[in-house]
This record gives sequence, structure tokens and C-alpha cells, in this order.
Amino acid sequence: MVLGRARNGGARRAQSSGIDHSKLPLTLALLLATVLVSLTACRVLDYRSVQSDFEQAVRADNAGSPFSRQHEDIVSRLTPEYIAKLDAKLRPNAWMLRAVSAWRAGLTNEIDKSASAGRADPNLVRGSRDDVVLAMIAALATDSDLQRRWLAARRTLTEAEYAATFEPGFKAAWRELADEAEASMNEKTPVDARAYYYYHRWRILLNWAAVIASIRPVAAAGAAQDRANASVNAPSLLEAAKGERDKIPGDHSLRALIRAQGGE
Repeated sequence: MVLGRARNGGARRAQSSGIDHSKLPLTLALLLATVLVSLTACRVLDYRSVQSDFEQAVRADNAGSPFSRQHEDIVSRLTPEYIAKLDAKLRPNAWMLRAVSAWRAGLTNEIDKSASAGRADPNLVRGSRDDVVLAMIAALATDSDLQRRWLAARRTLTEAEYAATFEPGFKAAWRELADEAEASMNEKTPVDARAYYYYHRWRILLNWAAVIASIRPVAAAGAAQDRANASVNAPSLLEAAKGERDKIPGDHSLRALIRAQGGE
């Protein structure tokens, strides 16, 4: 009887305190869920801001005013740790943004790491824009590096300089586009991703042609041109470039960009 009264009194005191211990685990779970939802919402909003900054930087690139500092900022914000905390479906896109920004900012060490991580992500949709761009990025980085080297050489090369660096570089970039990027496309690939692919094939072919035209003596340039034509299986690099350009719909924004660059 004494033990019984003690138990009943303890129950009354618990009730009078206003705390229902049977509901405590659920309360904590709901509180934790609320915090997690809040953190997730903040992270998504922050990521949307990164995407917006990336789009602004790309528009500036296309207008001829490279935003390399903004691309550097995107790379610094999209750390592997940050990407790992994003919703799983957003991670491939984040790796793609990081890889492209690393390429545009000239951060060579980050390009391959970002592209490889993105392509290895199990959430990457095969044939998607992210997949195609991640497959292209190595070739685009090679093309940009060759352009920097060519400008540093004041746009004039010897036969030996071309044979040692530029010829194998352009051949490798072309193969990467054909073997990796084209192979990544399927029925799910959107028109914009295909247009982006053809646009960069057009650019690389024109860059390659310009580099060959700068070789001295001129006789060496002719021989290099013949080898390049054979590599792309076309009568000339310029003809091949026109073929890639014409695969882009006439009303697409990248076709308009080509016209603005004097490519039509």
C-alpha cells in the first residue's frame, strides 16, 4: 500500500509538471525534422544563388567579357563537402557547374577532379545535359590550353612546335569529343546539350585551322593541314566546321552567337 501510494503520487506530480514523457521522443523527432528541413531549404536557396551566378558568368563569357573571378568564386563555393550535403539529385549538376567554372577560370587541377566526380555520381542521368557537358570538359580544357599557348607564341609557330604540342593536343581533343561526349548522348539528350556539343566542335575546328595557318614555313602548314583533314575525315577543317555549325538549329541562341562571331 505504501509503494502503491508512492507510485500514484509520482504519476500525479508528473502530470502536474505539464510534461508528457510518453510524447518526448516524438517531440524531439519533430524538432529535428523541422531543423533539417530548414537547413535543406537554406542550402537549396544558396545553391540556386550559385546557379544564378554561373548563368551570369556564362552570359558574360558569350558576350566576350569573361567573368573568370566569378567562375573562381563558384569553384570555391562548390567544394566537395558542400556538394555532398546537397540533395542527391542536385549533385551531378553541381559537379558540372564546378567543372565548367574550373575550366573557364583556368584552374587546371580542379577540372578533371570535378568532371570525374560528376561522371561517377550514381545520380547522374545518362544522356542528360550534365552528362554530356561533363564528358566534353576535358576536350574543352585542352582546346583552351592550346589557345593560351598559341597566343603566348604570338600566333606564329614553327613546324617543330606544332608537331610537338599542338597537333597531338587537337587530335586528342577531337577524339575525346567523338569518343566520350558523342557516346554519352541518347534519346534523353536535350536539344540544348546537342547544340552545345556541336558549337564546341565548330570552335575547336576553327581554332585548329587558325593554328595551322600560323605555321612557318608555309609548306609545313600545308602538310599539317592534310594530316588534320585526315584526322577529322573531311576535305578541310573549315568544311568540317561548317558541317558542325549547320547541325545547330537556325533559331537556337548558339547559332545566333556564331553569327555574332562572324561564323556565317
